[in-house]
Amino acid sequence: IASNGLQELLNDEITVQDSSIFKWKYAQCNRSSNNQKFVQLKDNIFAIGDWNISPRIESAFLSGKALANYIVSKKQ
Repeated sequence: IASNGLQELLNDEITVQDSSIFKWKYAQCNRSSNNQKFVQLKDNIFAIGDWNISPRIESAFLSGKALANYIVSKKQ
């Protein structure tokens, strides 16, 4: 479902190389020193995760959502 959504959003063919689901057991990460919800590593490579915001699973979701909103805003 996510792959199809990305293909539609980006109007490009997406190939998922690895996909897995896991149960979040412990949130013991340190927060990043920047105040961004995601980090742009290169032109089209980004790092997302709870460590960008706070050590909570909800923060991982919010980090991904912030990146999705950013990508959509750049496509318009």
